[in-house]
Amino acid sequence: MKTTIRCQALRARLNLTAEEVKDKSRRIARRLFSLPEFKRSRTVMFYVSRPEEVDTHRMIRSALRAGYRVAVPLTRVEGEKIVPVLVDDLDGELSLGRWGILEPSSPKRAIPPREIDLVVLPGVAFDCRGNRVGRGLAFYDDFLIKISPQTGRIALAFEEQVYREVPSCDHDVPMTKVVTEKRVIDCREEAQTSGPVRINPPSPVRNVKQRGEST
Repeated sequence: MKTTIRCQALRARLNLTAEEVKDKSRRIARRLFSLPEFKRSRTVMFYVSRPEEVDTHRMIRSALRAGYRVAVPLTRVEGEKIVPVLVDDLDGELSLGRWGILEPSSPKRAIPPREIDLVVLPGVAFDCRGNRVGRGLAFYDDFLIKISPQTGRIALAFEEQVYREVPSCDHDVPMTKVVTEKRVIDCREEAQTSGPVRINPPSPVRNVKQRGEST
């Protein structure tokens, strides 16, 4: 089931044009930066996006200009799958890593995961309860158990990536919120109000308005 959803969501994301990715990413950025938990954070960890993902390059630059401490993932340090490293210059301090993603060139400014106030995460597919399907490498699964339980875990996604239900395991760490171009999904609220999870054939959730959110 997870493989089916992963393949379907990857295809849907790749079908978006560059202009659609740019427009949707800008709308997602506005929603993210308006969140109370983002505004009160001091240290924010962003993923560094691939071309087909929600674009975080502009977000990182905006956060740095606004005075946030910004960390991004490094995956080349032996013994750790993800190490958060502070950056000041997105263009001058990153190089292409082994997974084809821009990463810090050095681990010298690595910080403990528990210093992070908010983690902005990528993913392939999500549901409204905060369950996440990644690329299958388990990098973030291992990392999220190291951060403080109070740290916000906010995923960025296009609406095409949001499903009614995705598979989850007992050891998975759910997102606290999922931000799309149309809404902010409060995953904790959804988990409290929804009934037991039954995994049905995958179907993206389209144009479902979150309470208090406009389209």
